[in-house]
Amino acid sequence: YLVDLTPPVSVLEVEAQSLFGMDAVVEGAPVTITAQDPVSGGVASGVSGLAYRIDGGAELAYAGPFTLELGEHTVSYYASDKAGNRELERTLKLRVEPKDVLAPRTSLAIGEPRYEGEPVFVSPLTGLSLSAVDDLKAAGDGLGGGVAGTQWAMDAGAFAAYTGAFRLAQEGTRWVRYFS
Repeated sequence: YLVDLTPPVSVLEVEAQSLFGMDAVVEGAPVTITAQDPVSGGVASGVSGLAYRIDGGAELAYAGPFTLELGEHTVSYYASDKAGNRELERTLKLRVEPKDVLAPRTSLAIGEPRYEGEPVFVSPLTGLSLSAVDDLKAAGDGLGGGVAGTQWAMDAGAFAAYTGAFRLAQEGTRWVRYFS
C-alpha cells in the first residue's frame, strides 16, 4: 500500500492589468484554476477535483474557465486529491472593470503668438503642447484605463516619447504628428 498524506496545490490565474494604479481584471477575462498533487515520499495519488465559490456563495465544482461580473469579488478555491486530501481553501480578491473600447484622444494646444488662418501661422516663440485623455465607452467620459504614453514626430521624422511643450524653430510648412 502507498499512503498519500500531501494535499494538492491549486493556482488561480486571471489576466490582470493596471488601471488607475491598481490591478484589475477586465470584463470577460477568463478565470482559470489548476492544481497539481506534489510527489511526497515517492507518492502522489493525483488531483481528483477543484472547487470554488464566488463572494461566499454556493460551492461549485470547477469544470473550466469562468468569468466574473463587474465589481469587486472574492473567489475562494481549493483542490482535493484521490486519497481524500484537501488543501486549505485559498482566497483572492479581484476587481472587474469594464473593457476600455476606445483609444485615447490626443489634442494639440497652440500657444501665443499665432495667427488663426488656414493653415495656422506660428512663430519660434509659440509653445505647442499635447494632452491626452482615455475614454471608456463614450467620447468625453474620461473613464478609460489611462493613457500609457504619447508619441510625436515632426514632418517625416521618427516618433519619440512626448515629454513636454516644444517650439518650431525652423521656418516653413511643418507637420506635427502625434498619437497616444
